Amino acid sequence: MILKKYKWFNFVIVYFLLYFFHFVVKKFPGDDFIFSKATQNSTLMHWLFNRYFNWSARIFPDTMVYYFLAHRVWLWRLINPIILMLLCFSVVRIWRKKVTLLEFLIVLAILGYFAQNILSSGVFWITGSMYYLWPITLGLIAMIPYADKVFRDCALQNKYMFLLYFVSGFFASIGNEQVSLCLSCFAILTHVTLVFQKKEQDKKLLLMTGFMIIGTLIMILSPGNKVRSVAETAYWYPTFGELSLKDHFYIGTIWGFKKIFSDMKSILYLLSVITLITYFKNEGFKRNIIFRLFTLIFVIVLILQLEGIAQGFLHNFEEIRKFNFSATLLSLHLTKAFLIAVFPYFFWTVYSVMLVYLLLQNTKFKTFTLFGFLAVIGTLMVMFFSPTIYGSGNRVLTVGSVILTVIIMGKIIENRLISNLFFLCIIWCFPLINLSYMMYRWLVHGFTPFLK
Repeated sequence: MILKKYKWFNFVIVYFLLYFFHFVVKKFPGDDFIFSKATQNSTLMHWLFNRYFNWSARIFPDTMVYYFLAHRVWLWRLINPIILMLLCFSVVRIWRKKVTLLEFLIVLAILGYFAQNILSSGVFWITGSMYYLWPITLGLIAMIPYADKVFRDCALQNKYMFLLYFVSGFFASIGNEQVSLCLSCFAILTHVTLVFQKKEQDKKLLLMTGFMIIGTLIMILSPGNKVRSVAETAYWYPTFGELSLKDHFYIGTIWGFKKIFSDMKSILYLLSVITLITYFKNEGFKRNIIFRLFTLIFVIVLILQLEGIAQGFLHNFEEIRKFNFSATLLSLHLTKAFLIAVFPYFFWTVYSVMLVYLLLQNTKFKTFTLFGFLAVIGTLMVMFFSPTIYGSGNRVLTVGSVILTVIIMGKIIENRLISNLFFLCIIWCFPLINLSYMMYRWLVHGFTPFLK
C-alpha cells in the first residue's frame, strides 16, 4: 500500500511540473480571443451548426474551445497536463499491458525532442492543444484495444473500458483530420491483419471501427470544408486554385522535406540513435553493410550540425525554387548550382530509406513500423492540398511527431533499453535544455505559440 502511494506521488510531482509550464500560458491574440467570444454570440448547438456548415467538422475541439476559452482557462490549465500525461501513458500502453513510471518518463522525455514551435503551438497553446493534443491523445487511447488484439491476442472484455475506448475513438475521429484519417486507417489495417493471421474478428473492435469511419466521413464530407477552403485560399494563397496536381506535389515536397528534416530533426536524430544502439547490441547485425554506412553518414551529419555547416548544406531546401526542375532534369544540362540545390533531397531520401530499412530488419513489428512511417508522410501530404500549407504553422507536425514517438518507444521497449535510471538520465539531457530554453523565452518575451 505504501509502495502504491509512493508511485502515485511520483506522478503527482510530474503533474505539477507540467502545470508549471501551463501557468505561463496566456490567451494569445487571434483564435484564442475569437473563440472566447463564441459564448456571447450563440448557444453551443448554434455554434457547432455554424462551424460545421460554414467552416469545418472538428466537432470535438469546437465544443472544447466553446466551453473553456470564455471563462474557464484556469480549468484548461488543470486539465491539459493530465491530457499530456495520458498521451505518455497511452504510448507505453500500446506496446505493453502494464505501464511503469520509468517507461512513462521516457515517453515524456521523447516529447521534449519536439521542436519548440511544435510544442508551443500543438501542445501548450490553448487553442492548439484542443485541436491537436487532445484529439491525438484520444486517438492513442482508442488504439490500445487494437494493439492488445494484434500484439498480445487479448480480447476486450471489460465493458467500462470498451465504453472509454469507444468514446475516445469517436471523439478523436471528429477532432482533427490528420488524426481521424490515421485512426481509421490503423483500425482497418488491424482487421486486415487479423484476417491474414487467421484470427477471429472482435465484434467490439468492428463496432468501434465502424463508428470511427463514420466520424471520418463526417469530417471529410462537411459542407464547411468547401467554404473554409475558399476563405483560406483568398487569405493565405490566392493562386492556390490555379495549381496543377504536379504543382501541389512540387511545393508540397519542398515544404515536407523542410518540415521533416529541419523542424523535426531532433526527434529524427533520436530515432537514428536508438536504431544504431539496437544494432550495436546485436552481434549478428554489426557486419551489416547498410548499418556501417548509415553509422558513418549519421556521424558526418552530427559533425556538420555541430560545426554549423549543415543548415546551408543539408537543409537548404528552398534553393531548388530557382530552377525549373523538370526542364533542367530533362535537358541533362545539370549545372553545379542545380546539383547543389538537389543534393539535400537526394541525401535525406537515402538517409530515410536506410533508416527505415534498418528499423524493419531489426523488429518483429515490421508492418506496424512501416505503416507508422507511411502515416507520418500521410499527415504531411494532407497539407499538400491545403491553402494553409504555409499558414498553419508547425502545429500540423504534432500528429507526425507523436507517431514517431510511438515508433521510438516501441524500439526502446522491444530491445529492452530501459534497464536503469542511467538511460533515463541520458535521454533527458536534450529535453531539459530544450524545455528550459522554451520556458526562458516565454518568461522573457511573453507566451507565444509561434516560436521560431
